[in-house]
Amino acid sequence: MKDFDQTKEKAYQFIIEKAMKDADFRQRLLNSPHSTIESELGIKIPSSVTFKVMQETSDTFYLVLPPKLNPETEDELSEVELEMV
Repeated sequence: MKDFDQTKEKAYQFIIEKAMKDADFRQRLLNSPHSTIESELGIKIPSSVTFKVMQETSDTFYLVLPPKLNPETEDELSEVELEMV
């Protein structure tokens, strides 16, 4: 899971940095995030994955919360995590 999180963080950083420098990319990201990210990263992302891209303003900020933990499985490892052990 750690490798996935690191990869996700690197991809996130890359996308944010490119959006800060490239106005066309930024607009495509706002209009069509799924296909723009797929194209830019050269990967196929399942259609079940949803991206919501929002642009902060000087008086509006967004706080992104992680997914809620399921108390019943909170202490259990996923199949992927088990394979890594």
